[in-house]
Amino acid sequence: MDKSSLLKLSKKIGDYFVDNKMTNVLDKIINLGQSAAIAENEEMKKKNKFYRLMWAMNKNPGMLGGGNALRDSFLTFISNYLVLNYRFNNVECRNREFSRLSFDEMMYVFSWAERYLKYAMSVTDYKINNRRVEYQTSGQKHKQNNYKKRK
Repeated sequence: MDKSSLLKLSKKIGDYFVDNKMTNVLDKIINLGQSAAIAENEEMKKKNKFYRLMWAMNKNPGMLGGGNALRDSFLTFISNYLVLNYRFNNVECRNREFSRLSFDEMMYVFSWAERYLKYAMSVTDYKINNRRVEYQTSGQKHKQNNYKKRK
């Protein structure tokens, strides 16, 4: 696939994570991908190892660490978005977009999705913080005006 379609896919995944308020899942997935890349040399073996690691985490979410929200988010992403299935001693990805990607392309997409997610969350935090500042500022002005009226 070309880079523009990979970036569109990463934005789509980033939007999925923002909409479902899943923030730490991509970091765990990228770590699993790095582990698979270290363990295997061939492209197809890396991809299979990556799927097997995610399947293992899916079956034993206690290995993830973190709280219940992280576990639930990871399980939701694996089962609903990637749709990983275990068949004939092999793990398959049923998501059409991801099943066509090579291992390096998947890592590229996940890495850019994580960057997009961090950007989207920082913009959201900025908007929320500005509302709080405006609210606090207007509340302080209101208190100052009430104080002046009492004198």
